Amino acid sequence: MVFKFEKIKQFWWISALIIFLPTLKIFPERYSYFNIDFNINNMLIDAFSTNLREYEREVNERIAIIEKSKDSVVVEK
Repeated sequence: MVFKFEKIKQFWWISALIIFLPTLKIFPERYSYFNIDFNINNMLIDAFSTNLREYEREVNERIAIIEKSKDSVVVEK
């Protein structure tokens, strides 16, 4: 186990590179949610700028729509 960890330690710079890379924009603007972004700065900005109450309301609204639709099946846990 220690041997494997020592081999991994020599590649620490790859993880640092990934964290500080800019967003990899490989999809058109229409599909921008699928772009790859491991930049720590962007992650922190998203985490602190997200309105969690609004997000929770939207999720609950979607769940209610699914539960009330005619063709959905609700299975008890």
